[in-house]
Amino acid sequence: MASVGLGENKLEKKIANVAQEANSLKTKTRMIYASICPPKTFIYSMEIYIVRHGETVENNRRILQGHLPGRLTALGRQQVEGAAEELARSGVAFSRIVSSDLQRALDSAQLIADRLQLPVAPLNLLRERDWGTFTGMPIAEAAARYHKDGRWTFPDGSAERDEDIRARAALALETLRTRFADETIVVVTHGLFARHLFAAHQGCSFREVPPMGNAEVRRMTLLGYSD
Repeated sequence: MASVGLGENKLEKKIANVAQEANSLKTKTRMIYASICPPKTFIYSMEIYIVRHGETVENNRRILQGHLPGRLTALGRQQVEGAAEELARSGVAFSRIVSSDLQRALDSAQLIADRLQLPVAPLNLLRERDWGTFTGMPIAEAAARYHKDGRWTFPDGSAERDEDIRARAALALETLRTRFADETIVVVTHGLFARHLFAAHQGCSFREVPPMGNAEVRRMTLLGYSD
């Protein structure tokens, strides 16, 4: 019986040694991981209030508006004035307005600027999708001829592709982040491009982002961390 007890003691010691070595290995692993992947440091938080321009004459004509200047309708101006009032009553301390340089967006941005008493900075990266030589074509006709399996495919290559506008949206966000980090800004842009901005930010397809109505306001938060 005594020999059995001695055997049990040896087994318990071995188990204890193995457990100690395992704990030591875990500690070393945590130390190595910490040295290779140190925790990131929070740097900034940037708030972007994205506004689609108001209704335009071209919206009502149901054409591929693209890089056309666009003319706000009376209703379009009222829509933007309503959005401006919404922003003014939010109590948010906006620092500036950044707008697409297309006229319909600039006119919308100026209406908001008049209410918020803020400067407007144009940024051509915020333009709507470029439809190339097909700009001005009725949407129904273009869709019947060139929209297949959820994608636009134009024969002459003049129109901006999905991947092109996605890359431009990512560049626009990076440009805004670089220039205006730590600020809260209003961005006035276009319906389709706004969806690409949110898609680039969220890492999803723009098709997963609900369409924006004229003068609709949506908020985006950009967080920055050190490497």
